[in-house]
Parts: sequence; C-alpha cells; structure tokens
Amino acid sequence: MYAGKVLATVSLLICLGAAHSQPATTQSTASLTLPPAIRAALQRSAGALAPGITISWTVRRDPPLTAREYAGVAGSQNFDHHKTFTEENRVILTWRVADGHYLESVKTIFHPSESDRRIVRFNMQYSYDGQMFFTHTANPDEVHSLQRIQLNEEDHDNMLDLGYLNAMDLHPPLTNAELTRHQSFSAGLYSPQFDLFSKDLDLESGKWITPGLLSLLNTHLARLTAIDTITLDPGHPLTRLRLEPAPVTTTTAPTTSMSDVRVFYLDPKYHYALRRFERESVEDGELLFRIDCTDFRPTQNGDLFLPNSVVTTQFDEGEPIETLTYRLGEILFGEPPDDLFTLNDTTPRTWIIDGFGSHQQVHVVQKDGSLRLRRKSASRPAGAAQ
Repeated sequence: MYAGKVLATVSLLICLGAAHSQPATTQSTASLTLPPAIRAALQRSAGALAPGITISWTVRRDPPLTAREYAGVAGSQNFDHHKTFTEENRVILTWRVADGHYLESVKTIFHPSESDRRIVRFNMQYSYDGQMFFTHTANPDEVHSLQRIQLNEEDHDNMLDLGYLNAMDLHPPLTNAELTRHQSFSAGLYSPQFDLFSKDLDLESGKWITPGLLSLLNTHLARLTAIDTITLDPGHPLTRLRLEPAPVTTTTAPTTSMSDVRVFYLDPKYHYALRRFERESVEDGELLFRIDCTDFRPTQNGDLFLPNSVVTTQFDEGEPIETLTYRLGEILFGEPPDDLFTLNDTTPRTWIIDGFGSHQQVHVVQKDGSLRLRRKSASRPAGAAQ
C-alpha cells in the first residue's frame, strides 16, 4: 500500500438476515425519467472512486465443487473422491480511474470438506500500465512466468475481476458520447480511455451480469417503467425502479439486446446505494438472478457507502442453483504511483514472455538476475500464458 492515505478495515464476518418485503407504496411519475436526485447521487458515488482506489474482497462459491469438478478446475487428481471442495478467491484491486491503469492480484484457494487444510492452486496478477499488459503467474510448486504484451489503449480488453464493484453497480460516470464511441454496452462499466469489458461479453449471462442502471438508460437499451417505495426491513424504505427492454431503435447497438426485466432497490439513506437487484423473465416474471447488499458503512469519502456483504444468487425455475458471497476487506483511496502497474519478477528460473504483435521472445531469469534467451521450440512452464 502507498503512504499518506487512510486505510479503512471492515469486518469480514457478516450475518445476512432474510428480508421480508412489506407492501410497496407506489408514487406515480409522469415522464418515467430517472429523478435528478438519484442520478446525481449515483454519479457522486461513482466519482468517489477517483483518482484511485485499492480495495480487497474475498468471494466464496456455493455449492462446493465435486471431486470431478475440482479436478477439472484445479488440474489435480491427488484428492479423496468422496470430498467436496469450497472455492474461494481473494482479490486485491488497485485501479487508477483517470486513465484506467490497474493492478489486480487473485489467489484461488480450495477448502476440502471435513478438513482445515487449504490448497492454494492459483496465484495470479494482471496489470496494465498504459502501454503494456502483464500476466504474472506464481502458482505454488510451479515455475513463475511473466507475460508482457505491448498494447495501445484501443486494443486493450482487460481481464479484471471486478465482481464486488460490479455487484454494487458502482461505475464511473460517463457521457453518451463515450458510450457511443466505445460501443461496449455489455455491463455498464467503462473508461474514457478504453473498454473495461470485452465487446463479446454476453449481456444475458446470468453468472456475470451486472446491473448497469445508468448505462442501460443512457444507451437506450432499457426504459424506466415504474418507480415506487418498498420496505424490505421494518422502518427502512427503499426506492424501487423497474426497467424493461426498450424498443429497438436506430440508437441501439445492433448486436445488443436486453430480454429481461431489471429491478433496482436503492437506499436513500446511503446516497441511493444498491441494496438489492433482481432480473426477471419478461414472459412470466420468474426470478432469474438476485444481488443482496447488506451492512453498509461510510468510507473516507462521504459520498460513498459500501456494504460489507454482497450475495449474488442465480436461479433456475425459481430455485437457487449458485451463490457467490463477497466479504469486503480493506479500502484505500488515493492516486496510485505509475511504477505500481509495471510488473517484474527476478526470481531465478522465471520465464519472461514478451509478445509484440505476432513476434514472441522467451527469456529465463538467471541466478544473477540476468536474462537468457530460450530457444523458440521450448515448451512453456505450467501456468504460462499461451
């Protein structure tokens, strides 16, 4: 962490209580446009990320993986076939909002059932410094590798895991001109410099879907059809917004669509932070996906409130089939230094893989720190990028 900034540590242990809906109080709106107070609050919250943020979280998947699933994910056959394995990712993200530079570390840990043992299978870093994209692999018991690819901003589609921020629907405010220029409407998180999501990301993917309230309205993919007040917790009213697919027009990107209904529950007490989000089937109202955010706390920036717990649930025929539980770790605000985003690894035997267009060179770090060119026919170490 860089000096001179305030570090806020939040509790990792949250008890998520069941919320029971109370009757909604409908408030009619003639234009069904997003109220200016809500739009301004969302933009202030997104702006609170600037000039930069370092944030960490853990995420656990439920149900646990079967032995066969674990073998496929972890690439290991050395386990008890009667066990199940709980997958946990520990993520630390540093993001400089102004220019889109980032550094993300992701450690994947598997917890076997009926055991206190932890198996660390993957230890990865992804970084972008404006010119080079880095993929650093330091998996246990494997040779390290560092791949460096020279990219310009227009070519860059990053590999960020933004799960916690996505679930919060927390995105930098953007103009319609920026959205039109980048033509990437899949999730609603964009940078003025480059797309933060691949143009091929499936808008309808339940597993990776993000709410995208402002982007859906700004890009005319959805229309606001209802605004009302509802209470999930006694004495704590929320503002509920219902978005339905917009008719296809000349302003809608031809390769995008929104075939579901999206319902946003915003909390006025916390500057209209997202409290709940739901996707429903257009045909019969069947619940497809839900996000619940609880235990909010203020941050160093008074415009931004973040939940200690975020739970996303995917449904099939009304039954939950997969749940991701996020626990917020540490938060640090401030502008990260330039050198943070340029990765290096001087560990002996590390493979340094440089890609410049179709040309690729592989060097190996020697004991004295020097690099030796490796023959092109050599096979890559385990974990090295293809």
